[in-house]
Amino acid sequence: MERILSAICLGDYRLKVNVARFVLEDGEINSRKPTYPVKDKKLEEHERADYRGPLHGPRNVYSANSMSFKEAFDGASKGKSIVIDDNISAFEDLHGRSVVVKVASLEVLRMIKGILKEMGLGEGSVHCLGGFMMLISFKTRNHATMAKDEFLGRPELFSLVDIWEGQHLPFERIAWIKVVGLPLCVLDDRVIDNIGSFFGTVVRKPAVKSLETDSLFHFIGVLVGQGARIHEV
Repeated sequence: MERILSAICLGDYRLKVNVARFVLEDGEINSRKPTYPVKDKKLEEHERADYRGPLHGPRNVYSANSMSFKEAFDGASKGKSIVIDDNISAFEDLHGRSVVVKVASLEVLRMIKGILKEMGLGEGSVHCLGGFMMLISFKTRNHATMAKDEFLGRPELFSLVDIWEGQHLPFERIAWIKVVGLPLCVLDDRVIDNIGSFFGTVVRKPAVKSLETDSLFHFIGVLVGQGARIHEV
């Protein structure tokens, strides 16, 4: 089986197969040495995922030398990377007196200042971080702690809440996708919603209710976790 599989070619690439090392039924270990290089089980510091909670995420999930299967197969560029000095800690004056929140909808995002005023938190300074993520800073740590409790009491408005102490935050943005070429016979909200769901969570759809003067294109708001521009057919 190993010999036959190793003879398979995929375009200009040849499949390379090795026998897996696993415990047999009788408890013996297959001692055959693999032909591929075995990496030391102890990962380097920069390769470990440093998970710090639901909002914080992994600091660096992949090492500098890793790539996806697609990149390895088609030779795509891995892009650029920089090394960040461990001593860099931006906006330290906001640590402890700021609250990171993720709003529940686009409507909450648009009305955030009015909602804060209604909650008695109008003195908070709002900073948009992209997507539904926001940083709301207060004058003191006590104010931030009190605000956090208020946010947690409104789960219908805020899906995630945490005091910001300088931790890494996930990247997200709202992408406005221009959909062109939908046939009139299937020009329906459900179809547009299905198209947007290919790329992320649909947060705003056109709400097609009547035939407009120009029905050539429609815009969909989608919450995505990457910065690349969406070009799909």
